[in-house]
Amino acid sequence: MATQETTTVQIRDTDWLEQNMSNVQIIDCQPEVYDYLHSHIPGSIYLCDKLWRSWQDAIPTRYICHEAVGCMLKRAGITGSLPIAVYSGNGGFTRQGDGLEAAMTVYSLARYGLTNIIYINGGIDKWKRENRPVTKEFPSMREKELAVKIKTQTGLFLTYNQFLEIRNLDTSFVVDVRPPAVFEHSNLWSSPGHIPGAHNIPWHKFTDHQNHYLLKPLEQIKEIVTAAGAVPEKTIVLYCGTGREATTSFLTFKWALGYPNVKLFEGSFTEWCAMKQETVTGK
Repeated sequence: MATQETTTVQIRDTDWLEQNMSNVQIIDCQPEVYDYLHSHIPGSIYLCDKLWRSWQDAIPTRYICHEAVGCMLKRAGITGSLPIAVYSGNGGFTRQGDGLEAAMTVYSLARYGLTNIIYINGGIDKWKRENRPVTKEFPSMREKELAVKIKTQTGLFLTYNQFLEIRNLDTSFVVDVRPPAVFEHSNLWSSPGHIPGAHNIPWHKFTDHQNHYLLKPLEQIKEIVTAAGAVPEKTIVLYCGTGREATTSFLTFKWALGYPNVKLFEGSFTEWCAMKQETVTGK
């Protein structure tokens, strides 16, 4: 399965962002717009991570069409001509952050062919703890034409049929990133349990327990994935409930650890159950 991607994603800390604020376009994807109104990093525009998906073909979480993405980014003034720095946080007003908004936004930008994306490690919560500046003022962003072509990077993900082809190969290592209790048995979906053959490496194992927007040191992450058997020689296939939780694991495997073959099964357990496939309960 040939990789067609052109995207570069880097993981940078808050110090880097403060030093480079004039040379990047900044996306705030805190849980709700009220969190952005309450406080945000100067110069950032608000873009909710829930905007990237909608209903299609009896699945509630399909990615939206190219035209919609182009319109959304154009209206926000995100041209792709400068690096795009993405951050989120626990929600200074709502306190509803789950640690996933920034990873979901980074993955979505990469999926549609944006080429220079920065994940701000630790997000606005770390930024505030370091007494860096925040504001309630909005930047004077105007609608602008895109400098890049919106093009789906099919090398990043697997469709349902592609997942069926690859999941049982000896060269594949399928990871369910949901919490252990959900992996073993959950009544949220029409079928409980998990996809047969999947290994459980919860996404939150890769993040700081007090700040899920902050990745653990790479040496700690390497120990976790090596102990689980997720080695670079395998094609790492990630899934979760709807494809959103797995974006943090995707970010970690592909762009933090630099694994060469990482795929996201975008339909994840939601599509698996919709297709009436077998599941396994218990460990």
